[in-house]
Amino acid sequence: MDYKPSDAQPYSVSLVNPDEFATGHTVTLTGLEPGSLYHYRVVSKGIIGSEAKSTDFSFMTTSELARITDIVIKKTDQAAVNVSWKTSVPTSANLEYTSLKDNKTLTQGDTALVINHSTALKNLDYGVGYTLVIKDKDEFGNEV
Repeated sequence: MDYKPSDAQPYSVSLVNPDEFATGHTVTLTGLEPGSLYHYRVVSKGIIGSEAKSTDFSFMTTSELARITDIVIKKTDQAAVNVSWKTSVPTSANLEYTSLKDNKTLTQGDTALVINHSTALKNLDYGVGYTLVIKDKDEFGNEV
């Protein structure tokens, strides 16, 4: 979206609800581009009186959201596996694995922000199936 600070109306998009009168407001922005700078200001008008405008504010979206690729699960012995994967940006790791025998869920993680991940899951029940969910977080708390 174009921001033209010298124009009378410098913002290219306006979200308006003229019929709503409240003291608190929330706006959810969707469809933002990664690695982009956005400018905004708040405009308000009460039942009486003139319109009030804030100064210009801005924020930057993160450059890239994490993606998980190259997942490999390798059996290391009868009760253990090694899980390795890569992420597109540095992330911390959290693995949730659930026994299909008793639905017991365990978690294991690492807070280090890295791209190449590897975790050993030990003391698994022999002959029992498990589901595995990899939940990584980038430095901004975005989860994948």
